[in-house]
Amino acid sequence: MSSPLSGVLPAPTGSEVRRRFGINNGDMNALLSQQGIEAIREVTQTSIRSGATLGVSSTYRATPFRGHNTGWDFHDSDRFELPEYFAQANRTLVHIARESYGSVPVFGNIAPTTNTSRSPDDQHYAQIGGGSAEARKEFSRQRQDAQIAVLAEAGVNGILVEACRHPDDAAGIARSVRDRVRRSSLRYLIVSFEAENLRVPDPIHLRDGYTFGDMKGELQQEVGSEVQVLIGANCIGASAIREIVQSGQSLDIAYPNEADIGTFDSSAVLDLFGIFGEVQNPAEARHLALESLDRDGHSTLVEDLRIALGFPDPSEAVSAASRILAQNASTSPEALQAVWRECLQSGVRIIGICCGGQPHHVEAARRSFDAFGRADEL
Repeated sequence: MSSPLSGVLPAPTGSEVRRRFGINNGDMNALLSQQGIEAIREVTQTSIRSGATLGVSSTYRATPFRGHNTGWDFHDSDRFELPEYFAQANRTLVHIARESYGSVPVFGNIAPTTNTSRSPDDQHYAQIGGGSAEARKEFSRQRQDAQIAVLAEAGVNGILVEACRHPDDAAGIARSVRDRVRRSSLRYLIVSFEAENLRVPDPIHLRDGYTFGDMKGELQQEVGSEVQVLIGANCIGASAIREIVQSGQSLDIAYPNEADIGTFDSSAVLDLFGIFGEVQNPAEARHLALESLDRDGHSTLVEDLRIALGFPDPSEAVSAASRILAQNASTSPEALQAVWRECLQSGVRIIGICCGGQPHHVEAARRSFDAFGRADEL
């Protein structure tokens, strides 16, 4: 087993590339152009200068199913394959991370099987194999296996699954990692959940009291003793992370969104905030969004929100979005430092920033990490 892992994560590379250079991080052609590669290198170096101590490859979108190009319109028994173009994209992005971070552990970043902003995914996933948990685990293993195989061959030290939603999905990914440990440098598996409440989100089983510690134990059993499993939460507001920690839950990793937007899936609202670089002024984005919601309760915007947030009625989506949009658009680095300090005191070993994170957030996280380390030594 590897020694305990700790440190500070970099800012999200893809969204920084979009914000600073205007490059669509969801477009592999743009991302892997000469301009895109130079932008990734610059953003990566900026994160290192800002204080990141762990490396993450910008491979979250380097798979065709993230864009739902294949979608769910194939049979459960179909084995997902990674076309060579996407395989090469993963290799290139890992190479950039390896080249930049040197001897620092580098993680291959992958997306969960279900898309957090498309609620029908949960329904489809629940029905796989007639509702069998084992069938879902194998489905996730097969669907994620192709990208994990390429990342392992490219030399990553671990797999980082961001904004995961289903324990069965996490277990399937663990099985894929287990199958490649002996032929690779894989020694870590981090699964970070988009926690919708104080428990591990489990839209299928609805197991009361199912904790992050329970999930960590199950994943450790799946992946074997040669890989260190870390469990955490990301893609949620700082207040939600604080609630999880204060409830007595044990997290290894915590990296909240720059915007403190609450505890449930709000990807569509994040887009309205301009957090992904579409709008430079989040306050203006909030104002325009609220104006649109007030003016037309049946607009395309509201319908998109209704679908993304999983509400049956448009008026419920308007109400929920209004509550989110009424909150402050961002959390200051100083406020985040208080959350990170609380997390570290509770046993969290890896901290950072998720959606909307920029270099000054990484700097603040590093200050928190270093200050805790000094205090811990006294």
